[in-house]
Amino acid sequence: MQDRVQVFNQEAQLLISFGGHGLLPGMFQGIVDIMIDKQNRVFTSEIFPGRVQQFRYVTDAEAEQLRKEKEAAREKRAGASGKDPGPAVVPIPQPTPATQAVPPGK
Repeated sequence: MQDRVQVFNQEAQLLISFGGHGLLPGMFQGIVDIMIDKQNRVFTSEIFPGRVQQFRYVTDAEAEQLRKEKEAAREKRAGASGKDPGPAVVPIPQPTPATQAVPPGK
């Protein structure tokens, strides 16, 4: 089991793939259901650890803007020394109704 989501077009061409095996946000252990709603949000549910995760598609322009913001934040953290201090530690958001763990069978 690869524990990742793969999205294909009608010609069976891979459009996007994400995830991997693990318990961190964005990783999976035993996906049992996937749903895409009208706002292009992707919902996944897993048997273990009994949770639902929510993702959203972004356009190429949105992805580029996110990359620029991330780079600007990295440069700001590097400060006057000009050295990159490495990856930032960011808090994991508290569960919301869309991402809260749901016990299996509920």
